[in-house]
Amino acid sequence: MHPIAAGPIVENAVTEVLRVQFGLDAEPVSKPSPVIEGYASHLAGTVHITGSRVQGNLSLAMPDALANKLVALMVGGSEDDDIAAEDKADVAGEICNMLAGQIGQALSKGGYSNDLSVPEVQQGSGDWNTTLLDNPEYKGVWHCAGLPLVLNLALRLEP
Repeated sequence: MHPIAAGPIVENAVTEVLRVQFGLDAEPVSKPSPVIEGYASHLAGTVHITGSRVQGNLSLAMPDALANKLVALMVGGSEDDDIAAEDKADVAGEICNMLAGQIGQALSKGGYSNDLSVPEVQQGSGDWNTTLLDNPEYKGVWHCAGLPLVLNLALRLEP
């Protein structure tokens, strides 16, 4: 069994998914603020990770502006178009699913077979912390196209 370090797994998943799927670079923010300021509306997604020896949750949050950009890149068009809330929720769920898939694959390679739930996505406003996991082992913030992407991972691994 290989040791599991959440940080490198998450960082690799974020940079790979955004680069491969959207052609975007994600730069980690070295000192993330506990609350992302200046974005009143955001999307939050969660995927549950379960297995006989692993339990966990992956949650992410992004401002509507990043969701608009990602929808435009995924389906074509402009981020300035009137993008439906359903399309933004779909892209947030899809990114959450892709990230959880990368993380789940790394866990499997480390000897922790797992299954992933269907992503749950919510439209939020106000404090981003209320929509993300409590007590994550890993919390990271990236800038992608100049906009924040917050990701939390909580895992419980059993020997």
